[in-house]
Amino acid sequence: MNAANFDSRAAEWDDNLLRAALAKGIAAAIRESVPLAKTMSAMEFGCGTGLISREVFPMVGTIKAIDMSPGMIGQLQKRITENGLQNITARCLDIFTDPPNEFYGKIMSLGDDAIVPCFTLLTDTSIETIEDMKKRMAGGGNPMVYKKMLAFELTKQFNSESDAENAQKEFETRFQKGELVEAHLPHTSITVFASGSVITDDLITLNLASSKSEARRLIEQKAVKHNNRLVSDPKEQIEKNAGDIFQVGRKAVKITK
Repeated sequence: MNAANFDSRAAEWDDNLLRAALAKGIAAAIRESVPLAKTMSAMEFGCGTGLISREVFPMVGTIKAIDMSPGMIGQLQKRITENGLQNITARCLDIFTDPPNEFYGKIMSLGDDAIVPCFTLLTDTSIETIEDMKKRMAGGGNPMVYKKMLAFELTKQFNSESDAENAQKEFETRFQKGELVEAHLPHTSITVFASGSVITDDLITLNLASSKSEARRLIEQKAVKHNNRLVSDPKEQIEKNAGDIFQVGRKAVKITK
């Protein structure tokens, strides 16, 4: 099935009682098999609307929920916003159709806590090398270095080495020269925003902030821009249009239809 097929079913996905019961059963099996703790970070690939993640989230620190369907991710993001599930980060990522530059950018937009799980689950990197990364980051090493290594490795794995090299060059140029509009930014559909949302909600929806308190702090630090305009009011309601760019520091997301 392709993403469009899941997009069309996303709104009613949770209405299937059997599907909901199956998710509860899987979550229960995970809890029985793994000693979950708040110090842990988890990832769910093919998360859909997050039925399993929403069952597991009280027992772990953070969850990265990834799916190829914008519709599914949109539904999950609405539930995150409505129910205050701020330790779940939803991200749309399609290894089959995302252009290399966009794919690289999406990996770079993940939180630092995704670095080790992604290297462990998605690459052939040795456990010894991953443990060395963990030690270096814990000792003050810059996570950006290792996240770029991860983005390069995954882009090469699902495309080619030359694609990965070009994607990395564009990413670096984007931040050095500020060429945000022309660059292949990670994108989010305009349909995922809740009606009447304020900028603090928007930043959470865009995965540019993990909570309203963090969003307010970023605004106070003058780190938030909409179409290169500095945002200063945490209660501002911003009209969104396709092509808009929201930026927090060095992270930016482009809005699509």
